[in-house]
Amino acid sequence: MQFKLSFALLSFLITSHLGSSSPIHDYDRIEKRADPVYTTSISQCAAVAARSSPPTSVHDLRPDDFSYAMALGDSITAGAFSRGIQSDFLKSFSEWRGDSYAGGMDPGAITIPNLIKNYKPSLTGGSLGSNAGVELCFGPLCPIGPFGWNSAVDQLNAAQSGALASNLLHEVRDYLIPQVKRRNIPSSAYKYLNIQIGSNDICSMCFQSVIQAGPASPDDFENSIRETLEAVRKGIPNTVVNILGVFKVSDVYTMTLNQPYCSQILPVPHVNIECPCMLLGGAIGNATRAAMDSLQSQYNERLVKIVKEYQQKRYADL
Repeated sequence: MQFKLSFALLSFLITSHLGSSSPIHDYDRIEKRADPVYTTSISQCAAVAARSSPPTSVHDLRPDDFSYAMALGDSITAGAFSRGIQSDFLKSFSEWRGDSYAGGMDPGAITIPNLIKNYKPSLTGGSLGSNAGVELCFGPLCPIGPFGWNSAVDQLNAAQSGALASNLLHEVRDYLIPQVKRRNIPSSAYKYLNIQIGSNDICSMCFQSVIQAGPASPDDFENSIRETLEAVRKGIPNTVVNILGVFKVSDVYTMTLNQPYCSQILPVPHVNIECPCMLLGGAIGNATRAAMDSLQSQYNERLVKIVKEYQQKRYADL
C-alpha cells in the first residue's frame, strides 16, 4: 500500500497571508519558469512525452498516471452557490459540483480533475452536473451513516456544504471509501485526492484562537486531519493527497462591504448568517476578525507540520 501527501504551496502562499513567524518560510522558494505558456483552454496545455516505463509508486507520478479524482471538503469543494445569484431564484442555492475547482468534471470547466483529464482522458471520479439544494453537514448537524449524498452527481467528490474539519472522517468512512469499493476501483490504480477545509471552523468558532481547547481548537483541527489522512491511507491505497492551506476568510468582509450585489437576496448588507465571526461591525467585528486570522494561522501551522511528517515518512509498503 502506498500513500503520498503533497501540499498546494502556490495556493497556500497566495491566500494564507501568514506572518513571518509561520513555518511557511520553509516553503518560500518556489521555482518560477522563465518561459510560461498561457492558453485560453485546458486542451491547449502542452503535451507530455510518453513514459518509457510505468510508475512504480505514488512518489513518481505524472498527471497521465492518475485513474481517479476524488475530493473532500466543505461548500467550496461542493460548488455551493458558485454561479452566484440566478434569474431562477431557487437555483441560486444549488451546488454546482461539476464546476468545483477541486472535484468538478463538467465539460469546459476549469478544474483540477479536468486538468488531469487532459493528460488522462479515461480519468473518472469528478462531479457531474448540479444538486438542486445543498448537501448539508455542519458539525453534529449531519446525516448519520451513508446518507446525504447524491452519487449520480457527486461521484467521488464527498464534500458537504457546511462541513467542519471534524466532519471529514464522516465523508471518508461513510461515502468515499464505500464508493471506491462499490465501483470496484483497484487498489493498484493511482488516485488524486484534494482536501480543503477549515473555513467554517474559523467562521463559527474563532474564539478557539484564544481558548485553545475543545471543538475547532488547533489541537482538535489537527487530530481531525490526521484521522482523515489515516483513514484514506488505510482504506484507499495508492493515493496522492493534496491539502490546501486555509485561506484568509476575514478578507471577505472588506471585499463585500457596501457591495449592492451582496444585498440582493436579503436587503440588509452584511447580514450575520453564514460567518458569525466575520460580519460583525465596529470594535467587536475587528476583534473577531483578528481572532479568525489568528486561528487561520494556527491551523496552517498544523497543516504544514502534518505534511512535513508524512513527506518524511514516505509511506511505501505497509
